[in-house]
Amino acid sequence: MDPVNISCSLGQVTQTLLPFKNPLDHPITVSCKLLERNKIEHKDSLFELLIGEELITVTERGVLELPFTFRPLNMVQAAAYIVVEIVEEGSEVDGVKWQFPVKGTPVFNVSKGYQLPVTSCKSKQRKESFMEIILDANSVKPTQSVKYTEAAISERPCELKEGWKKKESEQEFTFSLDETNLLTLQHCSTSHISPPGLSLITFTLVFAPGKPVKKTVNLTVDSTEGGRWIYPFTIHSTPAEPDDTIIIRASGLHKDSVVGIRLNSLDNSSIPYEAYLDKGSDPDFRVYPPTGQLLPLGTEGTLICVAYKPTLYGKTHNAQLIVQTPTNQWSYVIQGQSPAFSVPVGVTTTPSRVPRPSPGVKKNFIRQNMRVLAQKSP
Repeated sequence: MDPVNISCSLGQVTQTLLPFKNPLDHPITVSCKLLERNKIEHKDSLFELLIGEELITVTERGVLELPFTFRPLNMVQAAAYIVVEIVEEGSEVDGVKWQFPVKGTPVFNVSKGYQLPVTSCKSKQRKESFMEIILDANSVKPTQSVKYTEAAISERPCELKEGWKKKESEQEFTFSLDETNLLTLQHCSTSHISPPGLSLITFTLVFAPGKPVKKTVNLTVDSTEGGRWIYPFTIHSTPAEPDDTIIIRASGLHKDSVVGIRLNSLDNSSIPYEAYLDKGSDPDFRVYPPTGQLLPLGTEGTLICVAYKPTLYGKTHNAQLIVQTPTNQWSYVIQGQSPAFSVPVGVTTTPSRVPRPSPGVKKNFIRQNMRVLAQKSP
């Protein structure tokens, strides 16, 4: 039977329910008790069953919910059994027992003064860093302050504090991130630091964002003894440079001019996308279809169109197209321009000459006038 797993911060108390279902076709009377395997190591109980010793009747095929608590006192996994036993003297089922294993995992959360390490870069870039964590595997109760439980992200391993010495540790841990699409974590080494008696674990951390993001990620460290440490850190990527500039020439006022681009997903399967115009874009543009599936690599891709319908001439309209998937983003600068206009160019021509009269007999107008005057004189 798989155990019931429960986790709780060191020194705190958490409660959960164990459902017990009566498998029989008639009611049964049962007693319930908790057997704790860690009782020998601890004076105080780590588990507590929140019901009394009185007998309980469970209806046929009914469910009895058994509340219990877990309160870890150190960073070692705790174990117990919840036993349900039929108590019906003279019955054939008297003494039948069900035993449910319970495992409790202590969790060490960082203190309020913990400063979240940060790794950052531009979208579509790759940032490789060292991440180092220090933990105290011997932590007990939160009343003991664990001064050196911390984490750091840097371009090179940090130097140890003065007086500290480290050697290779045989203690084993497992590691996990709650964000695996943007981050890759690889364990480098585990060392024991003396004199504080701490564990130093070093990783290489690769941050490769495909789109702008800012979020908190948790690194979970589990020891083979059952303790768990959680280290939050921040990842931050800023927008990348635009992928391209697209110019759309208007075909006329109040008329659509359309330009399309084709995009593929970055793997061998389709992926949902959202396309929109960023804030500040002129209202003369629209994009369609706004949602859909980007086709896989090796196909013609998904067609995404931008329409430009100007309502006036004389200015360049601007917009920014954003196409994003769960893990990647593309951006394009869109410019809407008036129709191409060419200034009329005049054509120079040589004017034709005024035709001259054809040459003939020249007249002597002075002589002719003298003759007219002589004829009129007495």
